Amino acid sequence: MDEFEVLKTWIDIHSKKIERLAFQYGLSLEMAYEVTLETFVAFRERLENVSDFESVLPEVYKRAIQKLERTELLFQLAEGV
Repeated sequence: MDEFEVLKTWIDIHSKKIERLAFQYGLSLEMAYEVTLETFVAFRERLENVSDFESVLPEVYKRAIQKLERTELLFQLAEGV
């Protein structure tokens, strides 16, 4: 398996976990997908240049949680809470 395939597999595994986290956080499936996509896009360049993907995993989850917190705030503002 080449490096691209390893990275793709790693993203597939963890993107499903982040989507599930976002859904459990209360987002729709569509919004959960968007948060996951934005999270991995933010790390795309870094992931392409690192040999140990697991070393950036805590940062990936931290970024996802930050996006979830901002998304929740935007929903509250939109609803007038």
